[in-house]
Amino acid sequence: MQEVHKKWWRTSTRVFVLYLVFGGLWILLSDHLVQLLPESTANKVTQMQTAKGLFFVFTTGIFLLLFLRHDEKRARSKDARFRLFADNALDVVFRLRLAPARRFEYISPSVTRILGYPQETFYEDPDFLFQIVQSQDHEVLDSALNLSQDLVSEQIRWVARNGNSIWTSILGRVISEPDGKGRVIEGILRDISEQKSAEAEQINAVNQLTAVFRASPLPTFALDLEGCVLLWNEQAEKVFGYSADEVIGKSLPIVRPEDRKQFMKFHEQMVLQREIRHGLGYTMIRKDETTVELRVSAAPWVDEDGEIIGSMNVAEDISQEIQAAREKSEMREQLYHAQRLESVGRLAGGVAHDINNALSVILMNAEFMQLKLNDAHELSSGLDEVVQASERASKISRQLLAFSRKQSSKPEHVDLTDTVERLKKMLRRLVEPNIKLEFDLDLNVPVILIDPTQLEQIIVNLVVNARDAIGDHGSIKIQVSCADSDEERLPQLSVSDSGHGMDEATLEKIFDPFFTTKPKELGTGLGLSTVYGIVEQHSGTIDVDSRLGEGTTFTLTFPATDTSVPVVASELDSVNLHGDESILIIEDENLLRASLRRTFNLFGYHVTSFGDGEKAVEYLLNAEKKPDLILTDVIMPGLSGVEVIESLPQECFDNMAVLFMSGYYSQKLDKTSHENLVAGFIQKPFSQRNMLVRVRKLLQQRSIARTT
Repeated sequence: MQEVHKKWWRTSTRVFVLYLVFGGLWILLSDHLVQLLPESTANKVTQMQTAKGLFFVFTTGIFLLLFLRHDEKRARSKDARFRLFADNALDVVFRLRLAPARRFEYISPSVTRILGYPQETFYEDPDFLFQIVQSQDHEVLDSALNLSQDLVSEQIRWVARNGNSIWTSILGRVISEPDGKGRVIEGILRDISEQKSAEAEQINAVNQLTAVFRASPLPTFALDLEGCVLLWNEQAEKVFGYSADEVIGKSLPIVRPEDRKQFMKFHEQMVLQREIRHGLGYTMIRKDETTVELRVSAAPWVDEDGEIIGSMNVAEDISQEIQAAREKSEMREQLYHAQRLESVGRLAGGVAHDINNALSVILMNAEFMQLKLNDAHELSSGLDEVVQASERASKISRQLLAFSRKQSSKPEHVDLTDTVERLKKMLRRLVEPNIKLEFDLDLNVPVILIDPTQLEQIIVNLVVNARDAIGDHGSIKIQVSCADSDEERLPQLSVSDSGHGMDEATLEKIFDPFFTTKPKELGTGLGLSTVYGIVEQHSGTIDVDSRLGEGTTFTLTFPATDTSVPVVASELDSVNLHGDESILIIEDENLLRASLRRTFNLFGYHVTSFGDGEKAVEYLLNAEKKPDLILTDVIMPGLSGVEVIESLPQECFDNMAVLFMSGYYSQKLDKTSHENLVAGFIQKPFSQRNMLVRVRKLLQQRSIARTT
């Protein structure tokens, strides 16, 4: 400002002096011109000219001086307003002379507020700038002050007086003076630290989101409002097979055509309602055209103005989860199925127990009446039919027990191949001539531990089932082979047919008791249930493979074993049925107990009977003479047959045998604590002869054991 004032004063002084010089010359020279006029005229002109000239010079000089003074005031007022603006500006206003010598002609007080240094420091040492600029921006500052360009625009970091780092932007104009020797920069320096901090935070946030986006273990992608891909992370590339270059800018390729309308509707609703959506399930298509189950969560994507520009989507591959849920559901169904079978099995076992008691009474009384009647009696044929009907009923009872896995089991070492070989002729008679029966038998199959009769029942039931499924023409194949497991070779028996096959609904029920697809007069619904029960009883597995129109294959797998098990003794066909020994009968069924008592009395035995185990134990503990044989039911209210025997001391069995009777054989019968116990088992239902033969044989074994 002082420089401007001095310049104005020097200019004004030169103009005023020059004006006085030219005015004085005019006055002096005008006198010589007057002398050339006549004397009278010249005197008048001279007087008038001198006065006017002096007046003109004086008045115009005063006027010019006032004009220049007014202009000075205007300049000073303008300069004061600029100075007021610059001094109070938030930004630093400066004028820095670059040449011929670097010095600040002006720098506003804001420099102290921004950098902390007083103005005088910059006036005294213009190179102080290079002392406070941060080292990484030293070259930027040096370049800005030495460039020949007209405009300067840079961002420079400074070290403030308090040690903080200050970001500033410099915007200035380089002015070259007319002589070409002087150069100055006029400009402003603005504190942009907060802006830079916000930019750094924004960049950091973007970098963090980018890192999360790239490192996400889930497929993540962004879509614009039209459903075109904007972003596509590495996991999306892995899961879907498309690279980012293949999908960005294009419509989302993983949506199935039939789902695209629904997907876009979901996308549009989410954008319009500005809602975050979670857990929407979709079946998507990979690049290799395989499908993948996804759970998609999406959120609106907004710009810095709050305007929605698309959506951000995160997809979770739930294929394994869905598969696990399906398997869990199938396992649950299998469990329910097994529980239903178990429940029905228990019911079947209980029903069979009661039926066996009734059949035993029927058989024994029928045989008793046959002994009293000769063959010519008119009732003889009727009794024969009663016996035959009872035997058929006993077979049904055994099927119920097999289904409930409680049938009397007499396991033996059995060769699957030999068993099928022995049954070939019978199996051929079971099938129609127009049905081809094929055999594929492996001779090197390990033996299995199973009741031979039950194994034959399995084979016959499966062949009959295959025959009924075929109809007029077809084939049945019986195969014996081995399945290799991790540790051993497992024997397998499979029966395949070329019949009409089964649908899934039928497959779910084929092992249910009393379920049959045959007409009522042809099927009981116990064939496959019996097979299932026998296989499960012997720790085997059964698998079914069937499709409509493609036939059915039943595959049975058994554990291989070389462990022998005790086998209960078989009945004797020819033996003296009479005896005079004493027998104690323990049976809760009144009719059966009465029939047994009458039978043994008829054949010379001395009989005592009880309807429950507690009374029998009390009698045995107090009796002076113990019976020769105890005939006891296994399952009874209160004490069971085994518990009755366990309740007696060892000395009771020195001369006493035990015969257990039940609808099925239990391994518990082999685990009594008494040593050298002569014991046997007879399965219900039994005939009178079978019971007498079994008792007689057991008493003989007791006599042999007592003499040794």
